[in-house]
Amino acid sequence: MWLPKDERHLIEGYWRLLEDITTKKGYEDHRLFPLLDSPHNHMLVNEYGKKEVVKEPEAKDHDELKERMTVFLENKSRIKIANTLLQARGLIDLSYHQNVDNVIFVQLTEKGYDLGRRYASKWEKSGLWFASYKEHWIWIIISFLGGVIGSLIINLITK
Repeated sequence: MWLPKDERHLIEGYWRLLEDITTKKGYEDHRLFPLLDSPHNHMLVNEYGKKEVVKEPEAKDHDELKERMTVFLENKSRIKIANTLLQARGLIDLSYHQNVDNVIFVQLTEKGYDLGRRYASKWEKSGLWFASYKEHWIWIIISFLGGVIGSLIINLITK
């Protein structure tokens, strides 16, 4: 199954973070932002309760603060949408902290663990991609071969 980019990065990131199907860990949703860029950023994601003080550089002016807040809210929305879709597909089990709004607890299902493992392997990831687009690519390959054969026939006829 070939997922959209955010979902694909999150499921692979969860596979790297959780490492087991029985593991359930909590994360503050804004701590998952590095996974949107690349699932290999899993080392930058801290589990809930393990505080690491990260000093953000202060914004120099109002426009910069507004831009950073816009990016923050967009990323928060992307995480929420991707998690909702992953849960709807049966790839993860999500639960929310009773008292803290932005804390989610994530556990991979069997299907989600397998898909995360497959996305982590470049060879299997390319196989998933090809399986989703095979009919499209078959026509491109056939068209290319037809063009090559057609040009060879034209060259033979015109000589």
